[in-house]
Amino acid sequence: MQYYVDFASDGNITGFYVDTIHGEDIPESALPIDTEDWHKLSQGAGRYKLDGHEIREKTAEELAGEQASAPPLPPSELEVLRKENALLKAQLSAQSERSDFIEDVISEMASQLYK
Repeated sequence: MQYYVDFASDGNITGFYVDTIHGEDIPESALPIDTEDWHKLSQGAGRYKLDGHEIREKTAEELAGEQASAPPLPPSELEVLRKENALLKAQLSAQSERSDFIEDVISEMASQLYK
């Protein structure tokens, strides 16, 4: 059994392949690796990159740069629901205040009318 690893143009790992599973579908750019490297690389693919012809661990600066340039995570479902809840509470409060105002106006008009 032969393992392979493939890389993007920036050197980051894009995939792993095994000849007994992928057969002819293994990209020509994929590099053969041994079982030990496959275990190491597949358990921490984001920590390694192809630098020229050498697979190496990324530096702390490279990892920090990738993390800084990564898009922010989308809000969790709980955060979304909390925002919706706050908006609904604000809308309900505004409707309640409007209703109170209309009642006050009607009461004032009635008191003026029946003086």
